[in-house]
Amino acid sequence: VRGLRSGFGRGAAMVGFLGDGGASFEMLAGSGLSERSLALLARRPASHGRRPAATALRAGRPLVWSSIGARDRAYPDLASYPSSMPAGAMLPLVSGGRLAGLLALGWPAERAFDPIELALLDVVRHRCAAAIDRVRARRAWRAEREALEFLHAATRTTASSREPMEVVHRRV
Repeated sequence: VRGLRSGFGRGAAMVGFLGDGGASFEMLAGSGLSERSLALLARRPASHGRRPAATALRAGRPLVWSSIGARDRAYPDLASYPSSMPAGAMLPLVSGGRLAGLLALGWPAERAFDPIELALLDVVRHRCAAAIDRVRARRAWRAEREALEFLHAATRTTASSREPMEVVHRRV
């Protein structure tokens, strides 16, 4: 996330993934965000409501704004929300045809996004989606390994026991 910040103008960055079929959101990393922004983004962004993150996730397409005025026109309920990052982007992370997470970026100055920058942001979001896939695969592998270790130990206990109740007492 720090690399994203420095590569995109020393603003703010946050990446997180959706779990439980989109019912939960877990922030993996954030840098350059205020505590208030972290709290706002850490809530389940795919839920109801009109927030930039929720809009981008529902549409499955990047959402960018060039100034606080542009953000506030699109999201009037954020008009009272101060930000040190006037320009921003909410980039849904899609992998395998499903929504995987969100990359949020902020810039410390107003800016216009040209087509080349938007294409670069698209490449970055696809790379982040691949990284989230790797995190999920690693977690699944770890859970499978733990289950196999448990089954191995239970099998060893069963094979070495003469009494069925001994197996229950040793494994429970």
